[in-house]
Parts: sequence; C-alpha cells; structure tokens
Amino acid sequence: MSSTSLDIQSSRDIETGWNVYTLTVEDTSVRVVPDAGCNVASINVGGEEFLLQPPTLIEQRGTKFGTPVLYPTPNRVRDGHFNFEGKDYRFTPNKGPNFIHGLLHSVPWTVLEARELIDRRGNTEPACELECELPFLPGTPRYELFPHPHILRLVIRVSAHQVRMTYTVDNSAGTTRIPFGFGIHTYFRYLGPRSTTFLTLPASYWMEAIECMPTGRLVDVGTTPLDLRTARSLEGFFADDVFFGIDPSKPILIEHREAGATLSIRVSEDFTHAVVFSPDGKPAFCVENQTCSTDAHNLYANELTRAAHLQIVEPGDTHSGHVEYQIHVNK
Repeated sequence: MSSTSLDIQSSRDIETGWNVYTLTVEDTSVRVVPDAGCNVASINVGGEEFLLQPPTLIEQRGTKFGTPVLYPTPNRVRDGHFNFEGKDYRFTPNKGPNFIHGLLHSVPWTVLEARELIDRRGNTEPACELECELPFLPGTPRYELFPHPHILRLVIRVSAHQVRMTYTVDNSAGTTRIPFGFGIHTYFRYLGPRSTTFLTLPASYWMEAIECMPTGRLVDVGTTPLDLRTARSLEGFFADDVFFGIDPSKPILIEHREAGATLSIRVSEDFTHAVVFSPDGKPAFCVENQTCSTDAHNLYANELTRAAHLQIVEPGDTHSGHVEYQIHVNK
C-alpha cells in the first residue's frame, strides 16, 4: 500500500452554486473551478499560495485571477475579425477595436471524472486528476462564433509539487479543419518584494508589435531590452509582450528568492510562444504560455506562418499538448 496522502474533495459554493474541486497530494493542494472556465484557481505548496486570488468566487470567471483558459484565440484578434480558408469569423470587440482572450474563460465546463492514481509497482508518482470537457455544438454561443463541431478537453493532474494541464482538441467527428490556438493566462503572485522575483524565459525572439498587436516581424531577443534568457529581476521590468521560439528542453523559471521558492514551467513542443505581462503597481505578473502568437489567425492569413504558429487539426484527428508547473519550496 502506498503511504502517499491523496485526496479529492468537491464542495458546493453557497453564493454561486458552483462545485469547487480540491485535489491534494502530500503538501500540494490545487483548487479547480469548472464553472469558471475550468480555472485552476489555486496552487498551494507547503502552505504557500502561488496564484493571485479573487476577493469572491464569482470573480474567478474572466481573465483576472488564477489560470484563465484562452481558446481558440489566445490574446488579441485585430478588429475582432479573421478569415480562414475563405470563411469569415467575427467577434465583438472587448479591448478597444480588438477582441481579446477567446471564448471560454467564463463558460462552465463539464466534469467527466475525478480520480486518484496510485501505481502500486512504483513506476509513476501517485497523483490526482480532474478531467473536464467543453463541446462546441450547434445552439451554443461559442459554436455560433467558431462553427466547428468538436470537443475541447482539459486534464488537470496533481502530484507532489507538480501540476500538469493537458489539453486535447478532438476533431475525430468533424468534417472541417479547425484553426486554433490554446493558451493559459496564469497570474503568479509576488512572494515578497518584486525586486526579489526573478524570471528566466528561454525564448529566441521578441515579436515586434504596435499597440500590443504583433506585426509578424521576429527580432533577435538579444538585441532588445527584454532579453530574459538569463534570470532577471522583475523590479522595473514592465512588459506586455509576445516572445517566440520557446526551447521546450529548457524550463521557464520563476524564482522567488526572498521566499525561497522556485516554480519551473515545462511545456510540450507546440507551446512556442509566451506573453509576459508585468504591469506596474500590481501584486502579480503573468507568464502566458501559448501555442501560437497573439493575432495568429490574421498573421497566418498574411502568410506569416512561422510567426503565427497557428495550430490546425484535420477532420478525424486530435491534437494534445501540455503545460506543467514544478514547484520547490525551501522550508
């Protein structure tokens, strides 16, 4: 018998009526709110909370706390419009003239299964998983805006000091090509002074942008003031920028040096882009891992396919990828 402590709890919030799932493995506890866009709302390791928390649960919906899921259009879409293979897609602008952050961050997802995983032969780490899905079907607002019949699934796997989010775009019953991007807009708390928080991002390029809209031009990051290939304090580092060429063999590192905590982010090869959002005067910053650029669909339409890295799932096929957080706390 394994001595590892595993636990899955589901509780119903009185004010919202939402079910909140808490997955615990040893001293790692993760809270997930499927009704708030399948948001991983809390990652707590050794009593230390790593994600920005909302004042009330209802505010978990949206894109301001936890880990909002961005799909099928991570970040901005210029003028809320793009064309793919002769078909127009239009979204109501919600950030000036542009549309931002996709269709799913405030939509309730369906829970398929919550499960404990124990390998009694010792081949894998004991873990808890929550599997959720969101179908795109006629009659739903998301389908009217993105009319491809398919299913998006998300598996949140928690093991000791580790959280992995694996997405799957299932087009096995579809008849059209699905052009998409997937992103996770994570808000990381500063654990101590901003000056003692260091970020390392193994990206080769910075994407030139005008008013946060990439032009498609890739600039050697070493020639810019935003080079994060070696650890850099976020004190005085203010960004809302897209980086390209993430090396999947190297982790993205967040070091909370005063708090004695390190969070490393490892991604599958499809997560080639990341947005770093580190505004002034905020208690948190974002590392937004994305499978494509901001405004990827329009860059792709303008034949800037490398910079766009738009994902396309053929009819009858599926596509999966993951983002994994590994956390070490010196206590």
